[in-house]
Amino acid sequence: MKACFAKGVKRYDFPDRKGAGKIFTHNLPELVTLVNLDSELLEAGKANSEFSTGWQVVRRWTEESRYSAWTKDDAEAILNAVAARRNGVLPWIKRHW
Repeated sequence: MKACFAKGVKRYDFPDRKGAGKIFTHNLPELVTLVNLDSELLEAGKANSEFSTGWQVVRRWTEESRYSAWTKDDAEAILNAVAARRNGVLPWIKRHW
């Protein structure tokens, strides 16, 4: 998501200070809003139920949760939701940067 923000900043330009400061968050739904992908995310979820389910798994991740003990099933679920080639969150994000 942060790469999507960086893509919108032109060389030699200074990004909006408020927006640039907010981009340091690890809150995924907030990042989607900051990079103006809300409507695209909504459309992708409507068009692809597997993507929508994966996003629901991924969006619950927090900076604090990376230090939590995860069950094998939970770890596999988030990994699959992020990395799945056809329906994963990361391939969707990459299409926008």
